[in-house]
Amino acid sequence: MPLQSSGAISLANVQTEFGGSNPIGINEYYGVAAGVPASGTISLASFYGKSAGGGPSLSVSIFHLAGGGSAFSDSEDGGYTGGSGAGGLLISTGSISAPLPVVVGGSNGNSSTSLGTAIAGGRTTARFSTTVSYSGGSGGGQGSGTGPAGTGTPGQGNDGGANSGGITGGGGGQSSSGFSGAAGGNGGSGYNISSFKAGPSITVAFGGGGIAISYNGTQSPSGDGVAYGLPGPTAPANRGGGTGAGNYSGGNSGGSGLVIVRYPGSTRLATGGNSDYSAVVGGTTYYFHEFTSSSTLSYP
Repeated sequence: MPLQSSGAISLANVQTEFGGSNPIGINEYYGVAAGVPASGTISLASFYGKSAGGGPSLSVSIFHLAGGGSAFSDSEDGGYTGGSGAGGLLISTGSISAPLPVVVGGSNGNSSTSLGTAIAGGRTTARFSTTVSYSGGSGGGQGSGTGPAGTGTPGQGNDGGANSGGITGGGGGQSSSGFSGAAGGNGGSGYNISSFKAGPSITVAFGGGGIAISYNGTQSPSGDGVAYGLPGPTAPANRGGGTGAGNYSGGNSGGSGLVIVRYPGSTRLATGGNSDYSAVVGGTTYYFHEFTSSSTLSYP
């Protein structure tokens, strides 16, 4: 039934009518009904009298992966960061009846949004002896200073790992918290994207590895414990991974995010995305729209 046409109205009222996921964000509902702005300024008053039953709708599942956090040291005299945290991963379900704006988080720890919001990965910083590990989708690993590891967002990621005896912790990943280890803490384990989409087994949302100061900055492996993230490279694009620890006035960016929309069937019912295709996952045929950069999914 339509929402009230005057008086008090809340995000919870909007979610009850149009669906969505928690935490609720008003930007989930851009263009959700006729008269609701598709971009720009939007307020709760935009939803007075609006109804989800105003036209055809499409039931979708949406994979939101935020950008991984960055790790950067601005110190040449003993400041070492932990590994940065993975971007948050959120899979939400709902229905769309109007064009849906899709925001894909960038490589410096930005959130991804459409029908829900995946929280950016926790970054890590060091300046002289002060190290800071931020919370996010997954938290950044504890640096060489006394500041704690960052915490993860429940349902989207995990906490960063602690430091131990001059060894900085790994960033949290989607499947586990960051670790400590003899040569720097491994990043937390990630998520196998083939669980949601067709194609090869690719790990996303992994934490960046920490560093062992006593080993002259030798970088531990990161991201599910594989040998990715040796000093220097940026995390791969569109995998939402954290990056290895920053040291000696250097550091890296996390991996950018990704948004994938799917709905049952082999017929394209919407338009948009950097690529679209039909494929079978778990015995069911779906149509997919993959967004590696921000754009709009158009329906109907």
